[in-house]
Amino acid sequence: MTDPVQIFREEAGEHLNALEAALLELEDNPTDAEQIAQSFRAMHTIKGAAGMVGFDHLSYFTHHLETYFDLVRADRIRLDREAINLVLEARDHIGGLLERMNPSRETMAISETLIRRFQALMPDQQAEAGKPTPAQPARTEPEAEQLYRIEIRPAASAFREGFDPLPVLRELASLGACHCAGYLDKGFDPATFDPETCYLAFSALLTTTQPRAAVEDVFIFVQDDWQVSIEPISFDEGCRLGDLLVEQGVDPVALESVLQRKPLAGELVQASGLAEPEDVDRALAAQDHIRAQQKQHQPALEQNIKVPQRKLDLLMDQVGELVILQARLDQLAQDREDEALDGLAEEMDRLSANLRETAFDIRMLPIGSTFGRFRRLVRDLSRELGKDVTLETAGADTELDKVVIDRLADPLVHLLRNSLDHGIESPQARQAAGKPARGVLKLEASHHQGQIIITLSDDGAGLNTGRILEKAVEKGLVRAGESLDDRDIHQLIFAPGFSTAAKVSDVSGRGVGMDVVKSSIDSLQGRVHVDSRPGQGTTVRIALPMTLAIIDGLMVAVSGERYVLPLSSVEECIETRASEVSHRDGARLVRHRGGLVPCLRLREWFVVGGRQPAIEQTVVVRVGDALFGITVDEVIGHFQTVIKNLGRLYQDIHGVMGATIMGNGGIAMILDVAELVEEIRVRGEQHPARLSEGLEQ
Repeated sequence: MTDPVQIFREEAGEHLNALEAALLELEDNPTDAEQIAQSFRAMHTIKGAAGMVGFDHLSYFTHHLETYFDLVRADRIRLDREAINLVLEARDHIGGLLERMNPSRETMAISETLIRRFQALMPDQQAEAGKPTPAQPARTEPEAEQLYRIEIRPAASAFREGFDPLPVLRELASLGACHCAGYLDKGFDPATFDPETCYLAFSALLTTTQPRAAVEDVFIFVQDDWQVSIEPISFDEGCRLGDLLVEQGVDPVALESVLQRKPLAGELVQASGLAEPEDVDRALAAQDHIRAQQKQHQPALEQNIKVPQRKLDLLMDQVGELVILQARLDQLAQDREDEALDGLAEEMDRLSANLRETAFDIRMLPIGSTFGRFRRLVRDLSRELGKDVTLETAGADTELDKVVIDRLADPLVHLLRNSLDHGIESPQARQAAGKPARGVLKLEASHHQGQIIITLSDDGAGLNTGRILEKAVEKGLVRAGESLDDRDIHQLIFAPGFSTAAKVSDVSGRGVGMDVVKSSIDSLQGRVHVDSRPGQGTTVRIALPMTLAIIDGLMVAVSGERYVLPLSSVEECIETRASEVSHRDGARLVRHRGGLVPCLRLREWFVVGGRQPAIEQTVVVRVGDALFGITVDEVIGHFQTVIKNLGRLYQDIHGVMGATIMGNGGIAMILDVAELVEEIRVRGEQHPARLSEGLEQ
């Protein structure tokens, strides 16, 4: 059974995140009415929901924050940086209150301290304390009263899930004059009713000067499960006896038959001679048609449900097993040469592909859900370090597997902290260097060739390659006098225990942050690269697969061994001659479309025996903006690949990201194209002359 407390905690956490995002926006634009309203709704919703599930102290505490934002919304309080700091502090405190339904005395004392600090900022409290009251805006005339007819049908499972309708009705009554009547719906049978099922329904007439949004806010926490209808009506309409009788349960059909004994509008028009009977009939028919069209074109609200992560993981595991089973069926159909079995295999292919895509879509989330939490980190940490830094984000709507998003958070935190501490200078140092006092961090995400590219850049001082190399020699990571280019030196910062900080601080200096980044990205089968220019800044580029579960692959063969290349990186396949001899390191160049492409033979890379064919197949892949070739004996074709992790003995093999099970039960290695390409690039830089010799042969 669904736990209402857990649901409340999850939804309250979402509202706290929304509150934090709104406050960070208000810091730059304190009069943004939309963000102020968002903050008020967050507090209002948490307060109402907390009371419904037994978090009485949390409801009490958030009531004061709601009151505070109500004054802000009424323009009686102006938000400044001090006030936003206080609200952020209260936001963190609410996060702690969510952990325990009955907080300790120490926690409640913190609540009271925060409440007094809020009250000191409120006009009435300041007046009582002898403090000057902020200038009040001119009093405006109150809004005209509006009458609403509200129909409320709680979910049948409301009682089983511990929801009490009374707090909702009390909240509704607090908005104005409210007449509420409760009744049993037609599904109630005294002989067979379930005492845990809610058969209650409510009909209310509310007269209020509050806007409709305030009425809707009362039902925010239950709007997904309850049926709630809010209809503004005129006072004359609200007093019609027929409508009131229908609300009390009178059969509307029988009532209509009684009311139809009086002359209808059409009959009155005909009797007055204003229109002919056929004109009235046509008008009535047109009216019926328009009403039918209006009902058909009313937009249907899309319902959302929350699913635990473990259920999504279980679904993906089952889809993976189905894909493996489908591969076995394909293999069986190919061996049997049975037409009926072929048709069944094709239909299975189509269904499994559709199911796979659906499962992917369920797991895909916008990466902006991770970006949002970093604004608070940058804000607080820059203040702690005495720096002025703003965070700019782009590509927040880029979708990524939720598992990857969750595991990506920690590496990005370390990178941001490193940029803030080591990269961006103090305002004084920036101005002395001719830069703006405010530093800029940019966090971007985008799709590129079937991968997610995440870029974190700053406009700071850049990496000190001399200091990094000196420290690396001191730690024995490189030999003294060894020649390294800037790219190799930059990669040294990811070594375990490596740090150039002169002293250890609360932010950095222990040499573990960048090591965590590298190991975390590697575990996600991604790659991280660093580019830095002295005085201009540093850019960290992370390339990640969109999912860690199933990918489309191109299966190739070398002798009896099978390998899979991610299809997203494949450009084309070309024939090459086996007489084009490569050197012992496996690297060579091949001609392709009038140019030269670095190439690597898998036979030589993995030391595979067997007879080499006279005509080989070279798969041209693209990584970034460059083309590279991977030479094999045979290209077999498209293959849906379920990624299985390798055991510890095989985790350090270069060029392999995992394995998959084929239809015949055999194992095929999934190649890490980016890592193979990196090997080709490094060897080409180390032995350019040998590559030219290989081409001439």
